[in-house]
This record gives sequence, structure tokens and C-alpha cells, in this order.
Amino acid sequence: LMRNPDLTLWFDVPPEVAAGRLAAARAPDRFEAEGVEFFARVARGYADRAAGAPQRFARIDGAHPREQVAAQMLAAVAARGWLQGATP
Repeated sequence: LMRNPDLTLWFDVPPEVAAGRLAAARAPDRFEAEGVEFFARVARGYADRAAGAPQRFARIDGAHPREQVAAQMLAAVAARGWLQGATP
């Protein structure tokens, strides 16, 4: 019996933004060195999965600064009642 995750946090980041962040941080590994089209296909795959099971996905806009991304993550988890005393 296969069980799906209760929640998938989907960090949606435009490939250009991700590439810029990576270039400033370190050399890409084999996966990260893939082209923009590869990451566009991955993003489409997540969008399709999220459309098919929206209750299981929280799209996090990863293009924002780190603090805003963290706030989105907290809000997604708190909205499901998983954090006592947390507010979205």
C-alpha cells in the first residue's frame, strides 16, 4: 500500500532566479547543472500534481527573500493545524 505525503511544500522558483543564487553560492552539482528546459519540465510536473491534489500541496514562492519564504512555510503548516500557537 502506497501512502502519499500529507503535505508537499513546493518551492516554486524561476530557473533564472535559482541559477543566479547558485552561481553566487557554489559550483553546481550534476543535477543543478541541468538546463532551464529540464527545470521547466520539473515545475510543470509539480504544477500538474498540485492541480490534481491541491489539498496535499502548498506552493511556496521561493523567489522572495529567505524570511518571506520561511513565513510562507510556517503559514502552510499552521493552516493545517500542525503548529500549536503559530499564526499564519
